[in-house]
Amino acid sequence: MVGECQMSNRRHGSGRGRSSARLSLLTALVLAVTLGLTGFSGGAGASAPHRAKKSPLYNLLPASVKAAGKIVDYVEPTFPPMEMAASTGKALTGVDVLLARATAKVIGIPLDIVTVETFAELFPALTSGRANMVWSGVFDSLTRRKLNTFDDYFKTGTQLYIPTSEASTYKKVTQLCGHTVAGETATLYQGNLTTAFKKICPAGKGLSFVNLSGIAQQNLTMQEGRAQVAVAGPESVDYLQKTNPGQYKAIGPTFYPTFYGVVFANNAFGKQLEHVIQLGLDQVIKDGTYLKVLAQFDLQKQAVTTVTIDKGTAQP
Repeated sequence: MVGECQMSNRRHGSGRGRSSARLSLLTALVLAVTLGLTGFSGGAGASAPHRAKKSPLYNLLPASVKAAGKIVDYVEPTFPPMEMAASTGKALTGVDVLLARATAKVIGIPLDIVTVETFAELFPALTSGRANMVWSGVFDSLTRRKLNTFDDYFKTGTQLYIPTSEASTYKKVTQLCGHTVAGETATLYQGNLTTAFKKICPAGKGLSFVNLSGIAQQNLTMQEGRAQVAVAGPESVDYLQKTNPGQYKAIGPTFYPTFYGVVFANNAFGKQLEHVIQLGLDQVIKDGTYLKVLAQFDLQKQAVTTVTIDKGTAQP
């Protein structure tokens, strides 16, 4: 945007220089050079509005982020209501997307959202440095903190759900023993449920898993009879029930409650950016934007009052 403003000033300068037939060639050249230098160096006409949008938090950003002029956020967009397409062919939306944009606005830096096809691609993007952060419905867990650190911003957990048409068959979680769960590849859901059902089911009657690329695929797998139950966060199950009335039903408790966290590399760069995002998101909470975003999806009950770092509870 700064570049666009600067280009605009240069265009106006050369236009004014051409509009006066009475200006001498020397005067015109001096005027053009003067205006060109003003646009390049960030004079009042070019850059003052952009400086005004930057908060004190901007100065706390890592130097490489400021040099790039943006924060790069990787998202896997098949996890409603946290991240999803607004409608077919439309822009990305969801709790995470809206909160990330609001936080970047508070800081005063553009947000570049990069989408990937599978959850499994998110962590390698951080490791390789392609992503500055991942804001995409990720559990903060002890096992992940070896390589990553988290700004915790939303209460969640591991929730089973079934088609409502099967509610008379599966009235309690013990009746799922020996059956198949559809879940998303590379998430912690499988480990969580495997551990939980070892305590619930007779020996040898635990859950089997079909690992898929997103909630839509999970639901299709249940429709086809290749799985009897699926797993997601409680917010996703609530959203499915609201957007598909009468089709889905939560079953059992929410296992292993924890937080979703914005994910950063566990190094000096990641921790510096994590601190700035924490401060920015806390402002988004304080000014009421956070609850307004959650209210769009009726998720106020899963809100936090302040952003914490690495406070997610242990997952198996």
